[in-house]
Amino acid sequence: MLTLIVRALEEDQYTVSTATSGPEALRMIDEHRPDLVVLDYKMTGMDGLAVMKALRAKPETHLLPVLMLTAMTDEPSTRAGFDAGVTDYVTKPFSFPQLTARVRACLARAQLL
Repeated sequence: MLTLIVRALEEDQYTVSTATSGPEALRMIDEHRPDLVVLDYKMTGMDGLAVMKALRAKPETHLLPVLMLTAMTDEPSTRAGFDAGVTDYVTKPFSFPQLTARVRACLARAQLL
């Protein structure tokens, strides 16, 4: 799935870096601040909510747009994601046009801030 997501975003002219765990994602974000983070709810080492809380706790990443892309479709999970500070929440299954549209919308909202 990760390979397909990367391919879809790259076809839409985005530069993509990937991390396979929460701690790796935080390290990469600290080293090179991206314009947007696409985050899964379930990750190894640290779940997506913990990563979100860590990002929102730092002044440098407090306003970083984050799109949660997950199979967690229940209302408590969705609410927890937004409470943690995600910019948008997309559930699996999804279409790639939907994903790239949501990415564009997150980036556009971030530019308005």
